[in-house]
Amino acid sequence: MENAAFTTDTNSPTNRGLKSLRILCFGDSLTAGYSGYGYFHYPYAKQIRERLKEALPTTELTVDVSGLSGDRVIDGLFLRRIQGMCEKAKDAPYDWILILGGTNDLGWSEKPEAMYEALSGWPDNPGFEVGGF
Repeated sequence: MENAAFTTDTNSPTNRGLKSLRILCFGDSLTAGYSGYGYFHYPYAKQIRERLKEALPTTELTVDVSGLSGDRVIDGLFLRRIQGMCEKAKDAPYDWILILGGTNDLGWSEKPEAMYEALSGWPDNPGFEVGGF
């Protein structure tokens, strides 16, 4: 499962003032929900959507998933993929982007500093901030 979307529109009176919330869950096989040797995929985005749906019942909620098994942060594809996803969504940009990447890099003995540097190389999006490891 490389890309998926989970969308809901509910109408309860208990809302925190949001009308819509768009989230991109982006990363590698952990984001895709890889399990059962690839026979099954259970993305964590499903749980995020369910919990947010409970907390923000009147919010139109979109949770997109872009997880690619084996993807590595430092090879450049990771960054190109996320830039492509944001470019596709430029008419309706994401409010939040949750990034889970680097586990494959660690498996190949890459240093966290190299992954941080690779993620920091996103100059075209001033709203993108890289968190710590």
